[in-house]
Amino acid sequence: MGYAFLMSITFNRYMLLLEELQAGVHKSANELADALGIHQRSVRRYVEELRLLGYDIRSERGPQGGYTFLGNVYLPPMNFTDNEALALSYGLLLLKSSPELAKASETALARLEPVLPPTIRAQTLALKESVNIQNNQPIWNAPSHNLIQLSQAIQKKQQIHIRYHTPDKAPEERNFDPYAIAHMIGLWFVAGYCHLRQDMRIFRVDRISKLEITEEQFVPPKEFDVLKYVSEGIARTNRHDSIEVIIDLEISLEEAQKRMPPGRVVIQEIKTGVRTTAFVKSLDQVVRFLATSSYNFKIVQPAELKPALKKHLKQVLEKIS
Repeated sequence: MGYAFLMSITFNRYMLLLEELQAGVHKSANELADALGIHQRSVRRYVEELRLLGYDIRSERGPQGGYTFLGNVYLPPMNFTDNEALALSYGLLLLKSSPELAKASETALARLEPVLPPTIRAQTLALKESVNIQNNQPIWNAPSHNLIQLSQAIQKKQQIHIRYHTPDKAPEERNFDPYAIAHMIGLWFVAGYCHLRQDMRIFRVDRISKLEITEEQFVPPKEFDVLKYVSEGIARTNRHDSIEVIIDLEISLEEAQKRMPPGRVVIQEIKTGVRTTAFVKSLDQVVRFLATSSYNFKIVQPAELKPALKKHLKQVLEKIS
């Protein structure tokens, strides 16, 4: 009881000290001691403890000396762990896609950032600037330590060195210029330039077992649609031992992006609507989709899709009659 009471008093004094110094107000040690009802030595101790938490409090010696806090205080001191800061930032970023909560999440994030210690604030800022989110998909297996380092490397345009694992290959070490991060089909991906392959590549973040930020700088492309690039890249990885299906739909690009599963279909805008390309193991699913589709369409390939669709529709009609 006594310990908790003393902790409460100390916490309140931290808050009072920050409030006295907020918005760049310069106060002497004597003024702060009087405001908090403590000795000047305690003021110096509290200032040093707040500095350890990451708050930028400047001190000046001499007759006009004192303390100045470079920041604003609207919430209690925030000593979040990396995972907690990541969770808060990602949650608020996710809500920005909600029509009802977009404004509230944006203002909440703006209020949260100034009161975070500088190190954690830089990490959340890097996350906000580098992460791209498609739709309100659930997140799982998020490797937060990799995401934080990747976000910082993207923000500072620094090359990284990684060890990457795939199920069918031995781990490979490579240097990589990370351009952007994307979350899709429940997984995190980073896209950029691979120096080992000397070409653009997409990597699953959870398969990176080692990540080091180097001093090498890179220049990212001016316009890079990471969501489109990753979605098409995932779709194309399914092409081995699969049937390539190409169908033109009389539908807008925006509508197609809403209807088509991300990472499963490559979508290209054409004069009459969109051209969709998918790699499937069987035509059955495509046949069922076309049979129930309300959109006008044209089958480009494969040739065997047309008779398969006709056969399916004939069977449906026979059941009705």
